[in-house]
Amino acid sequence: MNQIIKMLTLSNQRMDEIMSGAFNAIRITAAQRELEDQIKVLSNLTTIYAVASKNKRAMKDLFSMNILDCTEALQLGEKDDEKVKCPTRDHLISREHCLDYSGKHFEDCRDCEIGKITKDKLLGPKEVL
Repeated sequence: MNQIIKMLTLSNQRMDEIMSGAFNAIRITAAQRELEDQIKVLSNLTTIYAVASKNKRAMKDLFSMNILDCTEALQLGEKDDEKVKCPTRDHLISREHCLDYSGKHFEDCRDCEIGKITKDKLLGPKEVL
């Protein structure tokens, strides 16, 4: 049973006891606080769902406008901690880790555009002698 359902079930049982006449002031006060907490939890869950839904729509729009795709990550922190989505590993990794991984797995990463950009950013342009 998920936590929200369990919380509401226990609250309903407690309210049934109070309404049956087996109550005192302390239990009523506790039930009121519990109800307030439940309202806050449900409100937060609704907000989380709304944000997740909005983010899905926003990402879909960014993809359709060719602004962002599934191989890129938005970096909001320090430039040194920039992350990219590795197509072979299916999760975000730092550019430094990408460079290390591509060196050890050259055959897998040879044609990777993300790896090429990472090498250009971290190692600079190639010098021709």
